[in-house]
Amino acid sequence: MNIWTKDDEIIASVLITYTGGDEGAEKIRSVGVNPHPPITDGTTSITSASVALSLLPEIVKLSCVKSVSISPKYELCLDRSYNESRVNLVSSFPYSESYKSYDGEGVIVGIIDTGIDVNHEDFKDENGKSRILYIWDQIDGSGYHPHPYTYGSEWTKNDIDSGRCNQRDGNGHGTHVAGISAGDGSSSNYKYIGMAPKADLIIVKAFNDKGKLGTVSSILDGLKYIESKAKYLGKKFVINLSLGWHFGAHDGTDPTEKAIDFMVYNGGQVVVAAGNEGNDRIHAGGKVSTNNTGTRTFNIPAYNPWPNNDDFVFSDMWYKGFDTMTVTVTSPGGISYSRSTGEYGGIVIRNEGVIWIENSPGGVDPNNLDHRCIILLRDYLWQGQIHNPAPGIWNIAVTGNNITYGDYDIWIAGSDLGGQKASFTEESFSRSKLISMPGTARDAITVGAYCTKGSWTDSGGNLRSYSSYPGIGNIAPFSSVGPTRDGRWKPEITAPGFGVASALSADSSPPSTWVVEDGKHRIMQGTSMSAPHVAGVVALMLQAMPDLSYQKYKDILKDLARRDDFTGVVPDFNTWGYGKLNAYFLGGVHGKVTKKDGVTPISNAWVKALQNKEVKETTHTSEEGIYKLLHLSPGTYDMKVEAYGYETGEKGNVEVKIGHVTPGIDFSLKGIDTTPPTTPTVTDDGKYTTSTTQLHALWFSTDPETGIAEYQYAIGTTTGGTNTVDWKSCGLATETIEANLSLTEGVTYYFSVKAKNRAGIWSEAGYSDGITIDTIGPILVNPQAIPAISSPGT
Repeated sequence: MNIWTKDDEIIASVLITYTGGDEGAEKIRSVGVNPHPPITDGTTSITSASVALSLLPEIVKLSCVKSVSISPKYELCLDRSYNESRVNLVSSFPYSESYKSYDGEGVIVGIIDTGIDVNHEDFKDENGKSRILYIWDQIDGSGYHPHPYTYGSEWTKNDIDSGRCNQRDGNGHGTHVAGISAGDGSSSNYKYIGMAPKADLIIVKAFNDKGKLGTVSSILDGLKYIESKAKYLGKKFVINLSLGWHFGAHDGTDPTEKAIDFMVYNGGQVVVAAGNEGNDRIHAGGKVSTNNTGTRTFNIPAYNPWPNNDDFVFSDMWYKGFDTMTVTVTSPGGISYSRSTGEYGGIVIRNEGVIWIENSPGGVDPNNLDHRCIILLRDYLWQGQIHNPAPGIWNIAVTGNNITYGDYDIWIAGSDLGGQKASFTEESFSRSKLISMPGTARDAITVGAYCTKGSWTDSGGNLRSYSSYPGIGNIAPFSSVGPTRDGRWKPEITAPGFGVASALSADSSPPSTWVVEDGKHRIMQGTSMSAPHVAGVVALMLQAMPDLSYQKYKDILKDLARRDDFTGVVPDFNTWGYGKLNAYFLGGVHGKVTKKDGVTPISNAWVKALQNKEVKETTHTSEEGIYKLLHLSPGTYDMKVEAYGYETGEKGNVEVKIGHVTPGIDFSLKGIDTTPPTTPTVTDDGKYTTSTTQLHALWFSTDPETGIAEYQYAIGTTTGGTNTVDWKSCGLATETIEANLSLTEGVTYYFSVKAKNRAGIWSEAGYSDGITIDTIGPILVNPQAIPAISSPGT
């Protein structure tokens, strides 16, 4: 917990849940408390404040105050990751492509952590300017406080670019997290590239270089700070919380978790690490009935106590408000101490330390109406001797007094025994409900971890690997499991978190074995690493689909999560959630472009998808006429295909669904006819005709591309002449008898014919060889009347 003294007053960092908006805040101020800006859903507000314990009774009396919680301290909980998470399918960064890709540009990624290396190249744009818009260093007070807060230092983008910012990340955790979510990988020639490489960043440094001092109140203030900045800038935002704690109900009712729900409801997104307690025996649960007892045991290992009085084991037990129970703690030496519902107190045991039990002395918790029993073992200076918690097996006996439900859960929320940890024994441990808070928030996206890398090359060129790891693709053994205490499925999804390479803070000093070959990135593992993978992908979603409802982003992640042999059947209650992170939240279209025959492919055709006449993605067909558009936001599109020598093909109302490629959107294009039909071959009725009133002719022409659309003919007394009949359409007829003419004896008449194709192109005119009008006709003579012709000389 976060309690200190100032001017002989005991001060506590608290979270206050209240109603009444500004009026409620003013009532809180009236008793001498200065609340920070709240996170609200419009009805209920949650704020943090530093309060003298003497004022707590006055605060609780206020009619607008629903609860006051003393805040505990939170703990900090890519070359493979980029493709593994399918981000490569939605982003062309850093390369230029013809399709619309997503890289987080215009979206803010907020990170509350140990700070960031402001000089790391991965957080700068192409002009060498920082993509970090603001930093609030809550640890260092050498600069100006951000209004209206009264602690820490705020640094702007201008401060960073000008070199005035003195914030440093000596721990390196925050820089690594930022690199996963939004590093551009430019310092490694884009090998270690983050999920949203062009997103802007807002950083809250809530932890010191030892990863300590982060409190619930500072986390809440950090959430509000990022939200306020993002809304001021008019940008969508997602916040990453790679942190967690087990001091609380694990049911989503903690004030910080409710604040997260409010923030998500109001348009933000919050991603939280599931926790790294998958292998830690910190949870035990059971069920008792009236007058029956259940016993759970935990072990304190042999240890060398700290020199100052700070060895402790802190356990947090929760049970239903309808039940009453007696909790009895028994030391390895057999000394017992009991407290029933409503009671609190402690006992000093010689050579075994202090047992302190608070069994819901103030009644049910106002946030969930359940009972809470705090069990504390600690060292104590008594009669001139330090009495440390004794190593060995301790017992917690839970007896039902008046039981309606009987369920109880106990977490070892914290322990430090000369650097050793206490844990439940194998027979008492329950490997469930290990999701750390605030990951049990209802609207948070909670993320588990799986393995994507087991070996790497360090900065000295040496091949390094884990001594043991679960196998590529398998769940990380440390990944905390669900469900929540109230039975909800957590985590929602898993992401790479075992063997992740990301940005190295130059102000940190990890062992060289963990620094990769470029000297600018390092290996880390934990759900702290898996959460920013998801936060970065959510930033891509916010860029691509900014107008979805707040719940839809989580639904998309769940719907698209990948399943494989490792995940088995999903969703499940506790390990994989809905499966592995899949960034391919977009949709697509694919098909084939052919000639009019539907068979012959057209290569290099230009295929476009449009919305409201704006081109959203384009591509070319392959030699086989195949095209694929894979980077479309869900919705309805108009498709257009253009190819040289062919008419444009169009199809409207093509539906694209999330994560689905719509097949069979094919086009058959009609060729554009650029050549005329063949010159018609024209035939009349011979050399002579006896008719002076009609002429007859027939003809033939072809057009293999678009076909004949029309014929026209004319008749004249010269080749190509039209003085007898001017050009006249006959449609598609290939023969005509022109009647009612006045033809002249002895004159030769010629037909002229031309053809037009469906492209509107006319052929050259073709002509007949002419026909002469001869009304007398040939004279028939008896051959015998023709005189014989004598041979010469006869």
